[in-house]
Amino acid sequence: MLGDQNIHVRESARRALQKNPSSAANTALQKAVTAATTPAWKAALMNALAERNDPANLNLLIAGAASDDDAVRIGALTGLSKLGDKAAIAPIMAARSKGSPAAQRIATDCYVRLADAMVARGGKASALSVYQSLLTLDGYLKCSGIIGIGRAGDLSNLPTLLEAAATPDAKIRGACVEALCL
Repeated sequence: MLGDQNIHVRESARRALQKNPSSAANTALQKAVTAATTPAWKAALMNALAERNDPANLNLLIAGAASDDDAVRIGALTGLSKLGDKAAIAPIMAARSKGSPAAQRIATDCYVRLADAMVARGGKASALSVYQSLLTLDGYLKCSGIIGIGRAGDLSNLPTLLEAAATPDAKIRGACVEALCL
């Protein structure tokens, strides 16, 4: 039904397979992504794969992250960020400078979520490099990097946190306090 001409039938099948935990459902979605001919349908299928959070979708999501279509790329980046696999670092990083400004912001948020997912899955060393790269940015992204260093770092990262705590920016100092408490 994923190939049905009626968009409502197709969409209902996509939503049903997205929530179906079987590997056959995942395989059907993978085949449909490969066969998709319109960006809107491909984006919907990428979103379904992202929602499934299945490591078997890593390569399709990486391919989708290179898409020229913002919606397809965002769906793929969302899926990659949830997987917490270090193989997603490069595709997400590349997407941070591609597409519309809104798509670039979403890619950067996915970059942070990827690091958080890597920490949750025991990949602290890889996550630490992502968090450290955020220190060159401003605002909430720098705060995310600081807090992430608290989650993924060790005592050797203490000077970085103490240096950041010396800033006059109250938000940065607050992030440092939280990082030091982790």
